[in-house]
Amino acid sequence: MKLGYAVLMVAVGAMLMFAPAAMGADKTGHGFFGVVTKLDPTPPDKPTKITVKGKTDEKTFDIAADVKVVTGAKGEEKDATLADVKVDARVAVTSEDGKTATKIAIMPAGGHKGGHGAPPAEPAK
Repeated sequence: MKLGYAVLMVAVGAMLMFAPAAMGADKTGHGFFGVVTKLDPTPPDKPTKITVKGKTDEKTFDIAADVKVVTGAKGEEKDATLADVKVDARVAVTSEDGKTATKIAIMPAGGHKGGHGAPPAEPAK
């Protein structure tokens, strides 16, 4: 019984130690979901910055020269280009440092529904 209690305490301690990092993942930019509000410069073939509005905040990322752009549902992703990223598109931006987008996933209609800074899904009309 004492061994089980000790294992439980170690597990709880590990969760408490790593929880702040896990809870703040969106704030460091490792994954940010939202709607594209701006691409700079305006010509869409080679923008260098992307601004995305999430549920509670807006974040601007530099776009890496070797950024990977994909479209489609997870598991069915297809390669895309920066020209496919449009203002008002729902996207998931991946960034290793919270400043530079290394992957932009264009979400399909009815894609990600909230959480991680994402705006709520639009009601069906």
